[in-house]
Amino acid sequence: MASDDKPIMEVQGFGKQKLILFKNKIVIQRSGVRQFFLHGLKGDKEIYLKNISGIQFKKAGTFHNGYIQFDFMGGQQGLGGLWEAVQNENSVVFSAAQQKDFEKIKDRIEKEIHK
Repeated sequence: MASDDKPIMEVQGFGKQKLILFKNKIVIQRSGVRQFFLHGLKGDKEIYLKNISGIQFKKAGTFHNGYIQFDFMGGQQGLGGLWEAVQNENSVVFSAAQQKDFEKIKDRIEKEIHK
């Protein structure tokens, strides 16, 4: 396995979503029935770091989840808040308990993008 194939960091999101950071890309993995109904059979989503033009980060609150969403040229960018983020293939939703892990991976992704 090449060193580019080894994850640098991985976090578990809400509802069997996972965000994995590699040296040159991120991978959004989804599994489970809920994810099937929201995203169908699309499979894993790979986004190369060089193509990311922005990261939207909405913190979780007492009564709602947060999300991280990746913007890139040619991608669907959401402006509709949490509900749209849940359906957007470029987003990962997280709970308040998972937020610190998502803040860490967001910082690391930004660091890798700006190398």
